Amino acid sequence: MRPYQERVSHEVGAILREGVRRVLVQMSTGAGKTVLASHFIERAQATGRRIFFLCHRIELVAGTSGTLERYGISHGVIAAGYAANPEALIQVCSIDTLKTRLGDVPTPWAIIVDETHHCRAAGWEQAISHFVDAGSILIGLTATPKRLDGRGLGAFFDSIVLGPQTADLITSGHLSGFRHFMPDAPDRFLVGDPVAHWQRRAVGLRSVGFAKDTAHSRRIVEQFNAAGVPAAHLDANTPKEERRNTIRAFADGHILVLINVDLFGEGFDLAAVAGRPVTVDCVMFYRRTKSLSLYLQWAGRALRPAPNKTAIVLDHAGNWYLHGDIDAVREWSLGDDTGKIAKPAERAPITCLNASARRVSRTLKRVKLFTRTANAADTPSRSKSGKSSRKLRKASCAKRPVKNAKLREQIRKEKNLKPTAWPISPDWAVSAATKTHTSGRS
Repeated sequence: MRPYQERVSHEVGAILREGVRRVLVQMSTGAGKTVLASHFIERAQATGRRIFFLCHRIELVAGTSGTLERYGISHGVIAAGYAANPEALIQVCSIDTLKTRLGDVPTPWAIIVDETHHCRAAGWEQAISHFVDAGSILIGLTATPKRLDGRGLGAFFDSIVLGPQTADLITSGHLSGFRHFMPDAPDRFLVGDPVAHWQRRAVGLRSVGFAKDTAHSRRIVEQFNAAGVPAAHLDANTPKEERRNTIRAFADGHILVLINVDLFGEGFDLAAVAGRPVTVDCVMFYRRTKSLSLYLQWAGRALRPAPNKTAIVLDHAGNWYLHGDIDAVREWSLGDDTGKIAKPAERAPITCLNASARRVSRTLKRVKLFTRTANAADTPSRSKSGKSSRKLRKASCAKRPVKNAKLREQIRKEKNLKPTAWPISPDWAVSAATKTHTSGRS
């Protein structure tokens, strides 16, 4: 294991020896939570102890089982479609299957719960309470100990062990550096043409996009294919064989862009499905999410390291405005204030160009964005004072002197790269009956 994994393992062991029965492990996306869990499992198996590893999606069962097989750990699987092996001390469990068999399985010494921020869901709470009440130790794994409603996990755990921050993993080479591009339009929805910006910032890179629904995903795929970029759509309902063949084609470079809906999220192992290594170089956000967990998980798809790699994040939905820097230093705890930013990201202006909204806004405020709707494409709106909104935008985009020397140099370099506007794509225009875009800058 890596040094920080060894440290986390020792800390968890020390806490358990003190008599604490419910321990949460926080480790950033890409830090190797499954490897750490395999270490826990291997040590327990050597002492004849029984462990259940709980997964919240059936796709994660196969990935976890494959990881244990690579480490030579004998185990059974409790999930639909798998042959049971009740004699095995180690069981990889689908929560949906396990909650229906609670009375038929023995009580393990410990349960390891993957993506523990889901534990408030009814099925999770039922299974966890059953085993904890029966005397099992509870070990949780998550990158973000924060539920979607903003609450912490203090109701489920008594102690937390913290892994390294994302910025530390990038510095040590365990994650790749990245460039984060997003529009200077915090109140806009789906800003920018998907194909044009990919061709400008990430052309030729193996890319994964996150769409809001199936129709939206397929429309984006059609745009890429029409531009001569091989692209495909996947979602949770895609037949298993088609999904496997598509991901293999992606791994082999026959497909460059994969747009998915609710599939490539928490714990989904592309390499395990493809049966070969897969490196994602670019991620594209085509939907907003209120979930900090999803935001960091999506970005983490592109941060797996590779020689001379700089990942690209194309944040068309402006998720940065909701959650901040991907590599910000965050304060993790079991309380409800968990995840707040303690220190914004600090990055070199060349290697992480446009990664900060402050730099993006100062550099790109000179470029106007005329947002179009399906019903009023070219009609300039007017303010209460009667002035054209275009004139107001022009006035607000006036150049301002920049006193900071480093910032002036940053702007000069970005000006040489000819930053372009992020207009609303006509295919993304929303009618007034559903949602009307308002004008702004990019």
